[in-house]
Amino acid sequence: MKKSLAIVLIGLVLSSCSTNPEAHMAFEEVRYIREFPRTYSLTAQDAESVDFGIIGTQDFIVHDSLLILSTANKNGFLTFLSLPDHRNLGSYLLLGNGPQEFIMPPWISQSVFYREKGDLCFTLHNVVRKRLECFNVTRTLESKRLHLSTIKDSLVSTAFRFLYINMCREITSDETRQIQYFIENGRRTEPLCLIPLNESRVDPGNGNYNILATLIQYNPDRRRVVEAPTLLNHINLYAPDGSFARTICVGKRLDKTKDIQAREYGERIRTYMHLLAYPDFFGALYFGATEKEFESEPGKISPVIQLFDWDGEPLAEIRLPYMATAFDFDLKNGVLYTFDRTSEQFQKYDITDLNF
Repeated sequence: MKKSLAIVLIGLVLSSCSTNPEAHMAFEEVRYIREFPRTYSLTAQDAESVDFGIIGTQDFIVHDSLLILSTANKNGFLTFLSLPDHRNLGSYLLLGNGPQEFIMPPWISQSVFYREKGDLCFTLHNVVRKRLECFNVTRTLESKRLHLSTIKDSLVSTAFRFLYINMCREITSDETRQIQYFIENGRRTEPLCLIPLNESRVDPGNGNYNILATLIQYNPDRRRVVEAPTLLNHINLYAPDGSFARTICVGKRLDKTKDIQAREYGERIRTYMHLLAYPDFFGALYFGATEKEFESEPGKISPVIQLFDWDGEPLAEIRLPYMATAFDFDLKNGVLYTFDRTSEQFQKYDITDLNF
């Protein structure tokens, strides 16, 4: 595989300890990253277009020897493919109002995978019914019949990332703040580490509350939460117990919320689009294009996958030749998959020569 590869042996990282939480939605400690230790520039010749024969794909994830698609197919929202041969193992989860049916497709990249009595399982948040479901992958694929059970009922509608942490978000009634908190043993707690994020404000109206929106992932072994705003140029990394909190900014200065809301909607920069957690690192898909460009000319955007360890140290960046709204690594087989939701196109890249 041919690669245009640029490697910087020592990445440039600077630190700062002066931020205004209300203006920046960031922690006191900020690490400014000017360069990544490794830069991999993939080309169109490196890409292999992959057609799984599935229409209406919205999201996907790779786990072990499976590639799981979240689709709009009412006869089976979730489709399972084997890796590396992409063999179709079946589609499950019907549209409907029944006890084991969903009103809308689940976002599979937000599921938590775990083992229960040796079986591979993952969580599904049934937003409409406010339930947390357990999808037993092992039993479903072996029997070719859906095995779904309820873990918890009557959830807070804004809660997510259950099983490992019970974290909730609320938008204040005037749509000027986003409040995040944990629920432990039925009690609401707001750790000190969340105060700087919860203090950030925007003016009401004009969809400004979207400036506070973030993607979120959690590493249960390292007890670290990572949040990537979709309209701000930094990433927040912290421990739920408050023992660690750091903001990462790839650039020279943090975006200010007031500067973003002063722009017309179409001129606001779409920053992070997708976020995934791995045992030793996390990856964030960065756009750096305006909302107008994203909506009118998405094919001209060349996103970058930024990789960091769980202390926020930069590892590598992977520059993509084609538009992508989601990605995942098949580390076992040395493959990177990307997906563009607008065109419903998958690309596959050989990354066996990449080190990160």
